[in-house]
Amino acid sequence: VNRALRSVSFEAQTDETGEDDVLIEVTDSDGATTLETVNLWIRPINDPPVISMSSSSVSVAKGQMLEIFGTSISDVDLNDEHERLSRDVRVECFVAKGRIGLNSLSGLNLLQGNGEDLSRSILFEGNLKSTNDALYRIRYICDDNVDDCNEEDEDAFTIRVNDLGSH
Repeated sequence: VNRALRSVSFEAQTDETGEDDVLIEVTDSDGATTLETVNLWIRPINDPPVISMSSSSVSVAKGQMLEIFGTSISDVDLNDEHERLSRDVRVECFVAKGRIGLNSLSGLNLLQGNGEDLSRSILFEGNLKSTNDALYRIRYICDDNVDDCNEEDEDAFTIRVNDLGSH
């Protein structure tokens, strides 16, 4: 019995954290039974946040404002309303050639760039609600105010999210 118990393994459900119990029941050859409970504490892991965008490729003419709607961030580690409102994420948005602006700066700590005026990069921190409000409508333009913006060029809009160790 002791040899068999040395190789017992336990696998938690995906995203399961907190306490769990393992019940071990042993019956001998005479039919006598004993039951033992082993208490486990399942530590949370830090799952990466997920970025959702309505489109992965769009086209716009030079000098025209493009509005990208519906970008959002989710994080399974921030699984209740209190955590979504109290824990911050850090978001970096940037383009290579054009300029971008955000929908709203309310509730954000702007670390780089100017989210209201258009700029090449924006770095900010905020809770998920404020962050998603900001990313709901992203404005983009490539015009004569940008030196290397040409009519036939392609540009890339990049978003990086750091959940600052949320779990």
